[in-house]
Amino acid sequence: MDTRTTTAPRMREAIMMNRYVVHLCTNQNDLRTVWNIDATEYGDMNVDFTLLHEWWRKFQHGHHIIRNGEEIIGGFGLWPLSKNSYRKLQRGSITEAGINILHPNKALGNKFWYLSGIILKPEYRKKRAAWHLIHRVMTHWRVTWVANTYGKTIAIGAIPISKDGLDMMTRFAFDLVHSAEQRNDHYPFYEKIVNITKPIIEYRYRQCRYFRDGELPLLDK
Repeated sequence: MDTRTTTAPRMREAIMMNRYVVHLCTNQNDLRTVWNIDATEYGDMNVDFTLLHEWWRKFQHGHHIIRNGEEIIGGFGLWPLSKNSYRKLQRGSITEAGINILHPNKALGNKFWYLSGIILKPEYRKKRAAWHLIHRVMTHWRVTWVANTYGKTIAIGAIPISKDGLDMMTRFAFDLVHSAEQRNDHYPFYEKIVNITKPIIEYRYRQCRYFRDGELPLLDK
């Protein structure tokens, strides 16, 4: 059997993944670079940069970047919310502009988190870059922020605003909690209840392989 047609794409994919580096956003310029990728794709539907910058200043562990070599190709935010803000956002009684991002000293062990703005440059989509980004961030997040959470379950909410976003919610096993018709901003709210004693990231597509924590380089703290 000639395996060249089946193995070559996998080899190229493995080489590409070795070039991906995921790290915390450490400066405003990188934050804006990721925001610009998002704004180019979604225009007015994108979160305002002033608001994103305010979140980042309050919780500088919250925004993550993925690079291919030196090129910033995407990123997303994972933000600790108060229970009250989370529930209001879930119902749609407040928008992103009204949420309360917790300070780091209150985020440790927090049970309510908001995932915002997962974005990749178009040419890097469907090349496992999203998997690499999310897996690295969630592994780091579990160890750093929620490993000792009382009760062991965490709620992560997200509001997809595009078909790609909806597809990603399905791929990463988020559940629809409130439909667009049930929320004032007319976008659905998805949620993943995480048991931190079990693998956090799972796919609902059989062809997607689960990577164990030791198989890829950990995100630098």
